[in-house]
Amino acid sequence: MVITAFWGASLVSINLGVAQLTIYRILLIINLIVGIRYYAKKKKILNKYLIYIELWIIYSLITVLLAEDKYAWIRSNFFLITGYLAVIVIASYYDSQDKLIKLNRYLSFFGKIYVLAGFYENIAGKYLFAADNYFNQALDIYHLRPPIFVAGNPNNYSLTVLIFIYIFIIENSYTQNRVKRVLNLVIIAISIYLIIISGSRAVIIAGLISSFIFESFGIRNKIFVWSAFAFVLLLSIRALFHFGILEFNADIFGSDMVRLNLIRNGFVFLKRTLFIGVGSGNAEYWVSHYAKYYTGGITNLHNWWMEILVTNGIISLTLYIIFLVKIIEGLISNVENKIVLKSYISSIIGFMIGSITVSSNMQTEWQWVYYAILIATIRAKPGKYSNQIRFENVSRLEEDDFGV
Repeated sequence: MVITAFWGASLVSINLGVAQLTIYRILLIINLIVGIRYYAKKKKILNKYLIYIELWIIYSLITVLLAEDKYAWIRSNFFLITGYLAVIVIASYYDSQDKLIKLNRYLSFFGKIYVLAGFYENIAGKYLFAADNYFNQALDIYHLRPPIFVAGNPNNYSLTVLIFIYIFIIENSYTQNRVKRVLNLVIIAISIYLIIISGSRAVIIAGLISSFIFESFGIRNKIFVWSAFAFVLLLSIRALFHFGILEFNADIFGSDMVRLNLIRNGFVFLKRTLFIGVGSGNAEYWVSHYAKYYTGGITNLHNWWMEILVTNGIISLTLYIIFLVKIIEGLISNVENKIVLKSYISSIIGFMIGSITVSSNMQTEWQWVYYAILIATIRAKPGKYSNQIRFENVSRLEEDDFGV
């Protein structure tokens, strides 16, 4: 079920009007029906984290009173509630480190397919699921097609690849197969290339910051860490500008100005609704009907944080941030494996930064699956895998072999 969440509706799906019935959603429904008593019992253990999503759901349901587009409200709540249920199912099932290690191997295997498929699209100039002319006007500075695969657009694809990079790193932290380690390093190199070639500036910056966090994690001299961070970030941004990857189009009809205007419109709507929000899923409706600033026909806010803020108000955004902070706190307090801890902390911060540019994360179902994996990792019981390697006790030799 976990793997199918990354496929979305591109592989096999049935249109139900409100949403697509995908393999992932079918498996989620089956799991809930078969194990409803088991998950109801396990849920009590997860309440420390779920309470914030539950309050968000309650608030989101109440916004039906504000929502002018009821169909969009239904769709938004469908994704939010199914995401919540997925967290319960997955975090409950993966209750041991043995299961998590197996899951990481499956994710790593699929991640390689995901990366190589995008690499094929990039070098062959042919999309596997999107129409070949879908991005004829969106060639990057090297005149190569940005990868999409099943993600729908380059921004979403590159953000998913960023998460997979840390899954590859985690696999290298416990595998004893040197060939697999080298293969993971090669795939990581290709992944970095694809993130850059995608032209997703927020994800590129997210990758830079998250990699810095990964490398500096545990260093006690905080002044050195933050000084080095500022230097690396400024140097990286300067390099991205130099190669034309980071450019701001100040033209009133340019894409950058449109994105800025979308945010400006969002704050106008927030002020008009006293920061309560316009109603779940209704941001696009408000942009198309009440926009004060030019958006060139674009109605999607293209910013996950603004989407939550504009639709569900400051309360829901605060609940979501607390939810993520609690996960980070839980990881720091409970995960002993240094590589696993650094990878998950770096990936979640990278996700938070990279989400600035995605079109809509509400429909990105793998994010809920990833939250579930993080929560499962926090509460997983120690165990031995078939090769007798403890998940929380990786040998120093393996860490040195990886080069971290």
